[in-house]
Formats: sequence, structure tokens, C-alpha cells
Amino acid sequence: MARWGHFALLSLLLLFAAPGVSCALLDHLSSPTIYQAGTEIPITVNSLTSKRGLLPYNFYSVKTCQPDERRMRDERIHENLGEILLGNRILPSMYSVKVGENITCREVCFVAYSESEMKRLQKLIEQQYCAHMFLDGVPLLERPLNASTEQHLRVGYQLGVPAASDESTKTTIHNYLHFKVTYTNAEQGGFSITGFYVVPSSVNVLTGCPDPETTEGGSIQPATPESMDVKYFYSVSWELDTEKIEFVATRWDVYARAGHPASKRGHLMAIMNSLALLSFLGIIVMVILTRTVRKDLLSYADADLAEENSEESGWKLVRGDVFRAPPNALLFTSLVATGCQVVFMAGVVVIAAVLGVVHP
Repeated sequence: MARWGHFALLSLLLLFAAPGVSCALLDHLSSPTIYQAGTEIPITVNSLTSKRGLLPYNFYSVKTCQPDERRMRDERIHENLGEILLGNRILPSMYSVKVGENITCREVCFVAYSESEMKRLQKLIEQQYCAHMFLDGVPLLERPLNASTEQHLRVGYQLGVPAASDESTKTTIHNYLHFKVTYTNAEQGGFSITGFYVVPSSVNVLTGCPDPETTEGGSIQPATPESMDVKYFYSVSWELDTEKIEFVATRWDVYARAGHPASKRGHLMAIMNSLALLSFLGIIVMVILTRTVRKDLLSYADADLAEENSEESGWKLVRGDVFRAPPNALLFTSLVATGCQVVFMAGVVVIAAVLGVVHP
């Protein structure tokens, strides 16, 4: 009995301690990182994903600019179980930025593709696979040229533009990335990163780095699969974020609103359908239960039938079982308390998401 008593006490402590640990974790994820000017921040990459493709691929499964094996081994971020199940593989890259310093044009690497490697890249482009990057834990958002609203933002950027069905345009490779980093000035000095955007474009080796804000991607000698040799560039610009003040809202609200309006309408319709189905099933269950116990409820209301209570049978016998202690009562109590804790924390996360404190 002493062993079960210690087990129940430990479960009770975890019940009250876990909410505090979870809140501390949320606070850690939401807290800003203050950088000083000139600090170099590496850009990490994640798996390639697509709405048309079923499986995510490793970022370096397609030949591209890749760090050496030692750096890949030493700087790799080990994922937790949830990230592994979601297909995330966070790896280092050859891209980096320095806080507050703009980069006009920087060459990353020169890649010579074989025929099979170029066919694989072209296949992923046709399936609209997107590459994902992170800066200070902030996911990269693609901001297409001439896009004026957040509804045009896309998480990650497309590897290229597939050829048109009428063959009026050829497949192009996004080999030039213009990063724009938004920041706010911290009270104690330094920079807090609030956004990480990219404008991808396709340029030929001979054209250098055009201005991504004024030149449409792929309009000047785009890099195509026929060239076989592709040089990768990137540029960086820093912009003060003056629209919002609250860090959490500035850092995460734009990602919650990013996406296509049609997909959001689809989510809304799915939620409405689920609510309608649950309501319909609830009404059916209520009608069945009402019809089942109606006669018994009427019999309890009749005082003349009080003597027949001793001959009860069926579901009415359950009322006597509630006073009977179950076997392994301490273990059962611990399991119930753990379930209550899980439900409680799920409710806390949902409320925090509704209030905008955290975006799951």
C-alpha cells in the first residue's frame, strides 16, 4: 500500500506541476531573442513539401548548395518525436545573415547537374514542391512580386516555376533568393527579428543579381533545366517593422493569416460540417435515451410503485455500483487525474490559441 501511496502522490504532483512547465515552455517559445548589430545568424533548412506530392523529401535529396559533412554532422538540430512524425528534418545551410547588414549579391555555389539530377529537380518543380527555411526560429514566407496583402504569402518558396501546359513558357529554376528580414528595436538595445520573407527569382549566370523588387522573376534570361549548370545567389535587406508593437503578434500573426483564402474557406466548411454532424448525432442519442428511460422515469414519479423498487433490473442496478470501491483504487485515481491533466492542458492551449498568445 505504501508503494501505491507514493505513486498516487507523485501523480498528484505532476498534475499541478505540468501546467507550469507547459506555460514556461510556451513563454520560452514566444520570448524574443535580442541580437546585436553585426551578429551572424545561420539560416537552417527543413524538408521539401508539396500539396500535390504525398511525401516530404530531405532538403538535400536534390542536388543543391550543401555544407560539408562535418558541418552537417555538428550543426544538425535533432528533432523530437512530433517533428519526426511530421516529416521535419532541420539541417544547416550555406545561407547566413548578419544583423543589420544588407547584402547586395552573394554567390552561394555553382552546381553542375547531371541529366538524371536535373530530371529529378524538374520533376519536383512540376509537382510544386516548396523549400522551407528558418531564421531565429521564424519560418520563411514567400512574398511573390507585386503581392500587396498577407493573403498572397506562402510558407516556404517554390523550387521553380513549372512549364505551361501549352508549352508557351519553359520550366525555370529559382536560383536567386532575395531575403527581407523585418525587425524591431529592443528597449535594452539590439534587434528583435519579427519576420523572414523571400522573393525568389530565376536568373542566368551571366545576368548577375537583378533588383528583385523591380524585376519579375524569370523575365531576364531565366535559369532553365536545359542549361545543366546553375549558379545560386542570394541577397539580404533589413527593414524596420513600424506597423506593430507587440512582439508575439508581430512575430506569429502574419504566419497564422498567410495562405490562400480558398484553403481557409475549406477549413471553415470542415468545421461547420463537423459541428452539424455532432449536433445531429447528439440529438439522435438524446431521443433514444429519452424513449428508453421514459417509462422508468414515469414509474419513479408514481408513489404507488415505491414497493416495487426492490425488484429493479437492467440499467437501474448501476446506481448501486457507484458506492462499490473498484480494484486498485489508487492506480485508477492516478490514471483519472492524468487524463484530467491532459484535458486541462488541451483546454489551456486552445484558449491561448484563440486569444492569439500562441499559434499552434
